[in-house]
Amino acid sequence: MKPAEVSHSPRIAIVGASARAAAASALRAGFTPWCADLFGDADLAAMCSVRICEHYPHDLPKLILEAPLSPWMYTGAVENYPEFVARITSNRPLWGVDAPTLEHVRDPWQVAEALRRHGLPFPDLARTPEQLPRDGSWLAKRFNSAGGQHIAPWHGPLERFETTAHYYQRRVPGMDCSAVFVGAAGCARLLGVTRQLIGEAWTGAQGFRYAGSIGPLELPRASHARLIAIADAICTEFNLTGLFGVDFLLSGDAVWPMEINPRYTASVEILERATGLRAIHWHAAACRDAVLPEKAVITLTANRLHGKAILFAHDLISLPPATTAALLAGNEQLVWPTVADIPCADSRIEPGWPIATVFVEGNSDAAVVAGLKSQVMRLRQLVGDSKFAR
Repeated sequence: MKPAEVSHSPRIAIVGASARAAAASALRAGFTPWCADLFGDADLAAMCSVRICEHYPHDLPKLILEAPLSPWMYTGAVENYPEFVARITSNRPLWGVDAPTLEHVRDPWQVAEALRRHGLPFPDLARTPEQLPRDGSWLAKRFNSAGGQHIAPWHGPLERFETTAHYYQRRVPGMDCSAVFVGAAGCARLLGVTRQLIGEAWTGAQGFRYAGSIGPLELPRASHARLIAIADAICTEFNLTGLFGVDFLLSGDAVWPMEINPRYTASVEILERATGLRAIHWHAAACRDAVLPEKAVITLTANRLHGKAILFAHDLISLPPATTAALLAGNEQLVWPTVADIPCADSRIEPGWPIATVFVEGNSDAAVVAGLKSQVMRLRQLVGDSKFAR
């Protein structure tokens, strides 16, 4: 079937490490999602058909053959596997960044060169650690990573970093932030900015691991303009289509882009909660029709901040059916869930794995953080991961 024959299909196939947030966004935008991901969580299964990818991501091209013929999109960290993106796209139209483009935009040197051609900054890079200081002022990063995993300060020879799978980036001080854009035809529209929760001990995260988002974040005027310039440059150079994210550090008014995430990102649902944004609607419009929203389409609701935090397991957990049922029941009658990514009954959750995601809203960043900490503690006690609290 040619892409044109399914371009207005109400169905969409979504694959990635976790598909729940994108599936919920698709439903709100009027689509019927079919999903394949690592977890097959209970709340995802309650909203659509889902398959568990036991050998991630290698089984994705095979699993998606079970989906109704429709456009497809991916979430993290499928962008690290352009070969699978190409294989799946050979059988159905892709709504998102294609495989050849991924090869370029996921290369930090190409991103750095593209931005510098437009007079924009990017932290210094090195392919090998020789001659680098060992004082933690540089980061060792794996090429194929997502969610802040496989990143660590460089303090000297470590066997796990001495491979061609890693590169090195100068560390920049500042607040961890993420911006969400939608792109088409070489142009970009900013949908919103959030502050990222990185390695927060109270979530069980370590190092640079992504643990949640709070937003929307209002930037200083100069920072906002610089962020728009960065996205315009990226879209001009790489012709990104659909939703994409820019992780950056905000240092005073300076904006330092760190990484481009060319797909639906984890912070999108916070912007959706806060603004009424229908992200998958605009993703589809950009990919299908090269249509972007007007700049004024998104408005903040009641000046409230929204936050999410991912709870990571400290202990080995087996979730009893009653706990899964209680968590699902707690979301009944709610427009937005307070707990999501709910594991299926009798799920085995290893130490370091995500248990679930909690959400709160408040009048300030501090109030949201306090609410998230309270929700995390309550959830940890409910699932029996209490050793962490002691």
